[in-house]
Amino acid sequence: MYLIYFDENKHSIENPNFIIGGFLVSIDNAKNLEEQLRDLHHQTFKNVIDNHERVEFHGVEIFQSKGLFKGRAMSDRARLFDDIASILINNGAIIRLVRIDVDRHKRKYRNPMPEYQWGLQVVLERFSQFLHDRNDVGVIFGDYEKDEVTRSVGDFYRYKNAGTTLVGAGRSIGPLVDTIYYTHSHHSLMLQLADIVVYLAGRYENGCDHQNKFMDQQVGQTWNKIKANTDFHLKCLP
Repeated sequence: MYLIYFDENKHSIENPNFIIGGFLVSIDNAKNLEEQLRDLHHQTFKNVIDNHERVEFHGVEIFQSKGLFKGRAMSDRARLFDDIASILINNGAIIRLVRIDVDRHKRKYRNPMPEYQWGLQVVLERFSQFLHDRNDVGVIFGDYEKDEVTRSVGDFYRYKNAGTTLVGAGRSIGPLVDTIYYTHSHHSLMLQLADIVVYLAGRYENGCDHQNKFMDQQVGQTWNKIKANTDFHLKCLP
């Protein structure tokens, strides 16, 4: 069995790409991955008073020195991304992501499907295909976003009952067991890891050249290391 954690970004004028996805980890590796993440979390926030809320890894806050990372040295923040990459790699994480160029999508179709709904179906297909190829099953977890939870859980139920998704020719998501389970990211280190994967994909898979900045040079190398040393796939749409 595999545990699957996914998240999505918020696209904007500056970032027209919507990205959804995350990683799968085998049940055999999940405990070790979580323990390594927890150790890193304790090291990172050992001087922060833990009120059990919002003490978490956020890709954008780490990169931009915001929130609990305000004032932290650039080298320390770059090293943190590298430590997180090593945890992913060393525990055999499988990464599946879907990128949608939202503006192009809206220009191409008269009645475009909402990007979250489209992206969710496609990434569910990608997770399921991986599991199908290994004759295995998985349970999927997402970051609680109030405006998306009810619809996505209902859609997932419809896809399961129909036997396929509703995009293209439709594909089975049978290897995904039961439903999508949602919780707040500050209660799940695994979802925080998915957030970082999606953040890095949104930064380095959008066609922009960031190589003139020291932080981007360092973290871009870390992202390339993740891509080169994991089972990685990014599906670009439309």
